[in-house]
Amino acid sequence: MKGDIHFVFLGKELPSYALPALSLVGKTNSLRVNLICNEVVRKKAEHVCDSVIAVESFYDNSKFESAKENLLSDYAFRDGFWIKSYERLFIIEQAMSKLELDYIFHAELDQLLFNTHTLLENLRRTKTKSLFVPYHNEKFVVPSLLFCNHHDSILSLINFANRAFGLSNEMQLLSEWSRSANPSITWLPTLATTIKQNDLKDSVKARLMPLSELGGIVDAAQIGQWLAGIDPRNVPISKRPQIGFHEITETPLLNVNELRKIRFEFVNESSELRIRFGSSEWITLYNLHLHSKVHPWIAKSVINLSNLLTEANQQSNFSIPGTRKFQIEQFMKSSIRQAIRNPEKIFSISRRIFYRAFRIQPSSFPFITKNQLINEVALRCEKSVSHSESESNHVKTVLWEHNDVRDLHEYVKTLSPGSLTNVVAPNLIVDNGIKEESSSTSSTIRVFSFVSHLYHSHAYIPIGMESFQRGNFSRRTLRNARGNIHSRKNRCFWIQPFEIESESSKNFVKTLRATPKAILLNHPTALRRKEMFLSNKFFIPFQENGQDLTWIWESMYLKCIPVLVKNRISLQLSDLGLPVLLIETFQDLINLDDNFLQVTYSDNFHKFNSESLFIQFWLDKIFSS
Repeated sequence: MKGDIHFVFLGKELPSYALPALSLVGKTNSLRVNLICNEVVRKKAEHVCDSVIAVESFYDNSKFESAKENLLSDYAFRDGFWIKSYERLFIIEQAMSKLELDYIFHAELDQLLFNTHTLLENLRRTKTKSLFVPYHNEKFVVPSLLFCNHHDSILSLINFANRAFGLSNEMQLLSEWSRSANPSITWLPTLATTIKQNDLKDSVKARLMPLSELGGIVDAAQIGQWLAGIDPRNVPISKRPQIGFHEITETPLLNVNELRKIRFEFVNESSELRIRFGSSEWITLYNLHLHSKVHPWIAKSVINLSNLLTEANQQSNFSIPGTRKFQIEQFMKSSIRQAIRNPEKIFSISRRIFYRAFRIQPSSFPFITKNQLINEVALRCEKSVSHSESESNHVKTVLWEHNDVRDLHEYVKTLSPGSLTNVVAPNLIVDNGIKEESSSTSSTIRVFSFVSHLYHSHAYIPIGMESFQRGNFSRRTLRNARGNIHSRKNRCFWIQPFEIESESSKNFVKTLRATPKAILLNHPTALRRKEMFLSNKFFIPFQENGQDLTWIWESMYLKCIPVLVKNRISLQLSDLGLPVLLIETFQDLINLDDNFLQVTYSDNFHKFNSESLFIQFWLDKIFSS
């Protein structure tokens, strides 16, 4: 009796590659093909599937709606792509339960499958009761193929999803769940895990299924991207989509030199795809994750697959027919949609291209970036020393951008070519990232009685947002942040310290994990951080990372109040009239309630208009000292 494979699609219209992909399954596998989809597209897929099941006939989305509140995904991205990919796991769980399936074997729609009936037979024979997925890397688990023979396993994942905060997609969900307490997960072997198995002993907690038990390996994502490239929509329009894509290597992914040692072979008589690494033996490969969605081209003729494998073996710069045309079409459609939705974006994109072409760094004025402030200071310093020689001895501000405080010590001595009494108390701008508490900064410089004020990155000079990430914090975003205050969640979010080695960092993490009103942001890219600033009322920085000072300023710009333990810097920010919530210790956070957070946010909201939040205040302060 044939085994069953289930695909899932959510949406009103099947993508162009879907029907060819489903038809290819029947040509290279002996499986019953089942598609779970919306009723509106059910009839369109009936001729290429053995069974088409309307998701509306069994699925209750209440659990997903609850879990969706914790997601950071961009709901608008490609018609909710990330949201639908996440919801797919909830549908699989309910399909197994409500359709009373002993097992469920699922493949993503962009897979190219080879003899997966053999793979399914081997998985059904295993005595391990678990959820089986390929291991990609520590941060992302790519469920290109998924097998579950125990409903409690996938139910455990769904329950974890309802508790997880700050995730963007199902790949991060699976990764976080795999590192949780007693996850019921088993890794399917990939080429990377087979080659680098010894390197994974410490990092991989779950069981890694032996290649001998599975009878071959599977592809999470890397092999398919190397063979056929990535989605043409993700390739810059200035470049032609080509095969041979490789991403930045993370354990245990293969690096580009290792990928070049791969060879492919397709046995037409048995529909078997085999792969070899270097001089090792041939291994059965059950699937290719074709991120480039070139299934229509492969479905046209069996020779196309053979040609693709040949080009990959020869490591040519082959561009699959139709991918460049598709890339241009999608680029034009996307551009037109953006122009209709937001006409002003045409101007902002044109300006960005202009700045990049002429290597101009755009101004962040009136908001602060460290570069903007330093440049303004440097410009005024340059003007001040351009006066007469007699006036040059009375320059009031000096910009120091080197790292060694001893050099600064010698430099201060040379500020006046004559008597030090001729110098009128200069301000010293130190851009060196040295903490003021360090043994040499303040004490070394302040022995000079004529230095009236000291400014540097970790003390009195505000870093503001990071200059190189300003694209995520445009002036329009900053100005419009006020508009979403009523939709903000009445809670705090926090970012895990880069290294959890010190006692303070361990206590910080332990306390925040026990705080009901605090959620964790995983993998904090600038864009995800901005989304959290805009959707929450409070932000809890660790305060011992230099990076956190930047995030404190970013949070205030986006109308999110930083929660700070009392120390010299936090008290200084409070004295400046900035919107900060001061606490004695992080233990104070555990008992926070909705009413306190609501009242505190309302009482401090007017402080977002504080002059000290903007660059002109600091320029006036520095040059009037």
